[in-house]
Amino acid sequence: MTDHETRIRLAEAMGWTDVLVWPDGAMSGVAPGEEDTRYSEELPDPLEDDRDAARLRAWCVGRGWELETVHVEKGTSVSAFRDADADADEVYRVVQATDEPDLCRRERLALCRAVLQGVERYQRERDAARREVTR
Repeated sequence: MTDHETRIRLAEAMGWTDVLVWPDGAMSGVAPGEEDTRYSEELPDPLEDDRDAARLRAWCVGRGWELETVHVEKGTSVSAFRDADADADEVYRVVQATDEPDLCRRERLALCRAVLQGVERYQRERDAARREVTR
């Protein structure tokens, strides 16, 4: 998944709607809770911006998810994602220094990958539960 696709997918998971990618690569959409869908603002970019990464972490905690990011030997960043209310296994995403030399971006990349994988797992489980109910 490209960085652009990751950014869009995370924004949509957080409730952004009407996402647009402009010819110059800029991305905008309607923020969660915004009633006027004609008003568009720049999508958060947790891969490149520390404040947006902090907002992503806060959004996860608000949903009852636990996050942990650590740096271990040889320049590796590891993010762990767990739903505190479920018995599901933790999701670990590892980013090596050889994959991303910048330590700060490596941490944000591990965070985004773990959250995205956790969101996708949550959505699969929710969809499976819905199918069970309709049977």
